[in-house]
Amino acid sequence: MSSTKSFGPERFHRHAFVWFSAEDAHFQSDSSLRDWLEPGRPLIVRRPCLSADGSEVCVGLALPPNPIKQRIAYSLPRALVREVSAPPLWKDCSTDLEPLQLAAEAGGAELRTFGSHAWQHLTGLPYVTETSDIDLLLFLNCRQCWETISQSLEQVCALKEPGIDLEIVLSGDASFSWREFVGPSTRVLFKGNSRVWLGEKSDIVDCLPGK
Repeated sequence: MSSTKSFGPERFHRHAFVWFSAEDAHFQSDSSLRDWLEPGRPLIVRRPCLSADGSEVCVGLALPPNPIKQRIAYSLPRALVREVSAPPLWKDCSTDLEPLQLAAEAGGAELRTFGSHAWQHLTGLPYVTETSDIDLLLFLNCRQCWETISQSLEQVCALKEPGIDLEIVLSGDASFSWREFVGPSTRVLFKGNSRVWLGEKSDIVDCLPGK
């Protein structure tokens, strides 16, 4: 059994994927969850990520569309986690969107994905359909990266397509939609690991270290 000390609380942020051992007695009473975990399939961390005392991980299961999407929420013992991973790199899931990939690299960031393409890549199950959105992530940790990458992203025409959604995560917590950022409003919706709030676009730089 893993110890909660093996994976510090900072590892459990939104969009992270976690793996549990289905052999533990905790899962014997839930056959559906056990059957999902037995082949080594992951769950995804959801808000608020951890319980108040840090002993449980808030996770979700997104099942393949059959024919509609189904999502199930769980709170599972953190001590039973055997692996935690950042969302997969987009380039490991698809070779499309090269201009966006290059824009991310220009800012020293890695383009990742957390939606249907991520689930399909991690499980081998059929998630991606003709109507699937492309859910992308950029984790930024400094103001210079944001300045560079925001300028590069403004030149990427693919981001104007309705099926491509890019979420930018600041310092591992506050995130916002690029589509909202380039919209006419001066405010954006920030989504954090424990809360959601409406803020000014100018707040973005305050969420990042640096000058």
